[in-house]
Amino acid sequence: MRALAIFLLTCLSTVSVAQKAAVHNQRAQGPTIMSTPQLHQWAISSTVAVVAGPNTPTEALGSGVWVSKDGYVATCWHVVKNASDIQVKVAYPGVYDLEKNILVSASFTLYAATVAASDEKSDVAILKVSPNPFATPPLVLTNVGPKIKLVSADLRTALPNPGDLALLAGYPLGKPDLLTQTGTVAAVALVYDFQVTEVSKGVRIILSLVSNPANSGGPVFDSDGKVLGLLEGNYPSPVKDESQRQALYLRPKRDANSNLVRDANGEPQFEIAPMTQNSGISVVVPARFVQSALDRAQGKAPAPAQVKGSVVIKDNEVINAPPDTGPKVASSLSNVELKRQALLFCRHFEVFSVSKRSGSDN
Repeated sequence: MRALAIFLLTCLSTVSVAQKAAVHNQRAQGPTIMSTPQLHQWAISSTVAVVAGPNTPTEALGSGVWVSKDGYVATCWHVVKNASDIQVKVAYPGVYDLEKNILVSASFTLYAATVAASDEKSDVAILKVSPNPFATPPLVLTNVGPKIKLVSADLRTALPNPGDLALLAGYPLGKPDLLTQTGTVAAVALVYDFQVTEVSKGVRIILSLVSNPANSGGPVFDSDGKVLGLLEGNYPSPVKDESQRQALYLRPKRDANSNLVRDANGEPQFEIAPMTQNSGISVVVPARFVQSALDRAQGKAPAPAQVKGSVVIKDNEVINAPPDTGPKVASSLSNVELKRQALLFCRHFEVFSVSKRSGSDN
């Protein structure tokens, strides 16, 4: 009996050690992959609507995500670039009564925001929200429905792999409720032909996912709940007629700031444009560029400096700098003759130095 007891104790001890090792290995591997419902709940806690304009409208013009508990929100630059008044809307999901077929409760809070840092090349803007809702939580009805706690999402600065899960969160089409959509990473590409703004280009994450207006700036989460990047837009797909010709339409002409172009009489001018539709292929700004802008907003990194030289590396693209056009002193001597005269000068200088050290006047 004593031998049996010792054997059982030894087995239990071995199992305990194995369990502890398994838990340690699980923790070392990082966070557990979230289910889609968990990702949706996470998105509610970290995603905001961005309301921007000269006269702030009631519906969202874009989306964003909390990236710091100091009150910083990341969105796309093209969402806020022409806005004189920016607000961030923190929304809470509605509670519905199916018996009465009514909405029981829903609420949102608006906060003033200003642009703290931006990167037009990467189409990223960091907004500073005041007052900071992480320091002073907004008033929320807690007697009905789940209580929502704001969270600051982590940025995944490493690029994803094709086939990885991607969850887009935002407030598209001016809808008051947060909508999430699941898709997959299709590719990582150097994009030049997709232009939200004239200078928007560089490394982008491509998703097999349909995005819509006001999804811009919204976060794209991976399966761990980290932000892969910000939704920039979708590839347009040309609309063709029965003869496979590009369909055209007449539209008001606008300048680079989206203002109507008018003639001498003040009447709007028009232009012919190709008709396009949503392709179902979305473009995402990688979180690496969001982190760079956030570091500048928080004073952790200096603003990008203008670097002179033949090649400039700035964030996500390589730019060939213009050639140096300053005046130069030209020489009519050949390279061989220049080299010969340089060697001759060095010899004379060496003889001169030796003479000075020896006290010679020669």
